[in-house]
Amino acid sequence: MAYKGHISNHSQYHAHKGFPVTSDTLDSLPVGSRAKVLAYRIASSPLRRRLLSLGLLPGAELEVLRRAPLGDPIEIRIRHTHLALRAHEAAVLSVERLGEV
Repeated sequence: MAYKGHISNHSQYHAHKGFPVTSDTLDSLPVGSRAKVLAYRIASSPLRRRLLSLGLLPGAELEVLRRAPLGDPIEIRIRHTHLALRAHEAAVLSVERLGEV
């Protein structure tokens, strides 16, 4: 089932928030990458609330651990917790790369 939430204009959203326009989304990071959550690319929605309740708060640092063979889901570690996210869920998180592990 496809997600039907609104995805804002990525560059414009970050430009007015003071974030770098070249930020990535979580689904685009390779395995082994570390990143910090910057913002959500969707307005208030059940998906956003669910991800916030799982600890994906702005400023939280995470690591991409692995991907399923077809690329979906993605396993991440955030605050000593392992989470598996679908690619469409990870696509709503704008992140800043912190480096490779």
